Amino acid sequence: MGFERNDRIEMAELKKVTFFINSLEGGGAERVLSTLLFALQDDFQIHLVLLKDAKVYPIPSEIQVHVIGSRLLMFGPLKFLSIPIIQ
Repeated sequence: MGFERNDRIEMAELKKVTFFINSLEGGGAERVLSTLLFALQDDFQIHLVLLKDAKVYPIPSEIQVHVIGSRLLMFGPLKFLSIPIIQ
């Protein structure tokens, strides 16, 4: 007899986690992140920030993906930190 997720915590009550990575187009770190996203999806409200919209590895459908492109980084760190999901 185990704990069932039928009584899921409301999304507003979940802690937020944001992951930043260039893309999910192959490689070890990308594969590990994909696995990690599936493992954490029930316990956290997860945002994934990609610099390039390239996905080879699967991600859960509940994950919010933000593709910002590398141009945003050219405007300096203050502009980068003004992204609403990290405030």
